[in-house]
Amino acid sequence: MIVAAPSWNSLTTWHPAKAGALTAAASFVALAAILYRQLSSSNKDQEDSIPSPEGSLPFIGHLWKLRKGAVKKCLQWQDELGPIYRLNLGMGKKWVIIGSPTVAHEILVANGSMTAVRPYQRPIHDILTLGGKGVAFADPSKGWRMMRSALHALVNPKNLEKYSTLLDKDADDLIGYFLSHNGGNVNPELALMRTALNFVLITCFAINLGTLDDPLFRRISISVEEAASFVGVSKEARTFLPILGNKFQERFKDYINNRHHPLLREMMAQSMDTGKECLVRTYHELRDDGIIDDDDIVVAMTEIMTAGSDTTVATMLWQLLILAKYPEVQAKMQAEVDEFVKKHDRLPTFAEREAMPYTIAAQKECIRFRPTSYFGLPHAADRDIVWRGNIIEKGTTIVGNMRALHTSTELFEDPEEFKPERFLGRPATTMFSEANGNVQDRTNFIFGFGRRTCPGIHLAELQMFNIFVRLFQKCTIMPGLDDNGQPIPIDLESLSSRSFVSPPAPYQVRFVPRV
Repeated sequence: MIVAAPSWNSLTTWHPAKAGALTAAASFVALAAILYRQLSSSNKDQEDSIPSPEGSLPFIGHLWKLRKGAVKKCLQWQDELGPIYRLNLGMGKKWVIIGSPTVAHEILVANGSMTAVRPYQRPIHDILTLGGKGVAFADPSKGWRMMRSALHALVNPKNLEKYSTLLDKDADDLIGYFLSHNGGNVNPELALMRTALNFVLITCFAINLGTLDDPLFRRISISVEEAASFVGVSKEARTFLPILGNKFQERFKDYINNRHHPLLREMMAQSMDTGKECLVRTYHELRDDGIIDDDDIVVAMTEIMTAGSDTTVATMLWQLLILAKYPEVQAKMQAEVDEFVKKHDRLPTFAEREAMPYTIAAQKECIRFRPTSYFGLPHAADRDIVWRGNIIEKGTTIVGNMRALHTSTELFEDPEEFKPERFLGRPATTMFSEANGNVQDRTNFIFGFGRRTCPGIHLAELQMFNIFVRLFQKCTIMPGLDDNGQPIPIDLESLSSRSFVSPPAPYQVRFVPRV
């Protein structure tokens, strides 16, 4: 819990009976402050060029400054202090917040071997990941490398070619669902979730989802929503606080142990019964060889299912909403699709993306304009890192400020404006290639840095492209209508509280068939 600063009245009201206690407390605080300053100054020469906000207090550090909104405060500090700054989050916990693409690359990519571990955060480490198991939050080990390698093999570009028919059908079904509303209001969230989940379930569990009424889909969506309710109550605090209240942790533990993980174990057993090749079967082979255990598998499948649905859905929700606000951008994308279809008598594939430069530019600009999270997954320094003559000490948590990174003038001119044209004239490189290349060529950072780059980045990009070309061949996205038949204003500022990431608040748009 973040401790609120006492009010002026509470500090100035005199209670004679409490004078002794107040004097003792004041003496203790004063002594603690002196010791704190002395200890802090021991590394002063090393830390001078990385600024830190004023107001760090003994024991609680800067936590009290974050009590009214961590995101807003961190953005303010980024503006005031520059591309990188230090935070003290109390009890010796040191954080570094990065808002510069160049600095992020230097620390998290160039020093990737030193920043590949995750910091300890009890709700994640002890409850969600059963002691740091799985892929996303586990520290590098032989089992982690082999699990990650198997996941890479599944979603690498060449292997995904085998699933082109499945991916095309899922995209066609999604557009068909949108058009079935005959130009009426649609909340696209559940349909997008079904599309994203179906590929994950087929390739990872050998399970094929049916329609939105499929009982398994309903169970999964309810479980995801319940999980998001835990995250949503402290979306900002969970980024900064390694320890949340005991009551919260007990409720979260009950959900994970008694509802979420049992569902995953049931799905894993069902996938093994099919006898079909899938990621669960591959992981079971690693388990049989003694490299990983059952808990590793259930945690990894939780992470994959969440990343493969929640993050992709949030990204697509932003894209649809943004484009509903910019019909002129849609018109250019439609013209590009029409030109390709006229020439080839079919829709383009992702391998032919060079023929679709504006579509690719718009897709990348949507992601940059509204990234799906405020902060990237945290890294930790597993040894002292020397950066530009400064020491980032072992154990320091390192976090990318996603909003600052995507509005950095280092890479983006007029960053607050939505301009797909900014990416025209560039090679049609994939976001996967960008993430592992020159920082000056990057168009977004939401898939991470260095050795912890999201393995599913190519799949997400491929799914989005498939949906875009089908969508703009057949329809135009328009604002929803209110009860009086008037367009509902597009809101690009409000966020949903029901997600692991930061999608827009629930909305309705119309998918109007093209004439």
